Amino acid sequence: MLDGQGTSTREGYSQWSVIAVDTFVTCLITSNVMAVKLTDILGLILPAGVSVFPVRYIVGDVITEVYGFHSARRVIWLGFFCNVSVVFGGCFAKLLRHPPLTSLLTARRLVSRPDRRETA
Repeated sequence: MLDGQGTSTREGYSQWSVIAVDTFVTCLITSNVMAVKLTDILGLILPAGVSVFPVRYIVGDVITEVYGFHSARRVIWLGFFCNVSVVFGGCFAKLLRHPPLTSLLTARRLVSRPDRRETA
């Protein structure tokens, strides 16, 4: 149960710890997905994940300082397993069959018909 200040009054996790863990895992997965995109940051050509990864690093340090090394270690393992699940999901998606190109073009024509467009 949470009281009005977002702290845990019984068993469970505080609101701030859940937000910190969510931010950590989201930044970790986002930076890994964005790593394949190159971008220009201050004249340097860098992977786009570089823009998100420092936030993950800072949140990881905050978790370590506030909740302890044991909690930080559990959060890092959680991030690792979430990252592995994203990789397996991507591998599974590659195994799925693509529809024939003709059906994709037909679907695009149906969606982009002039009589189906909404006007402002």
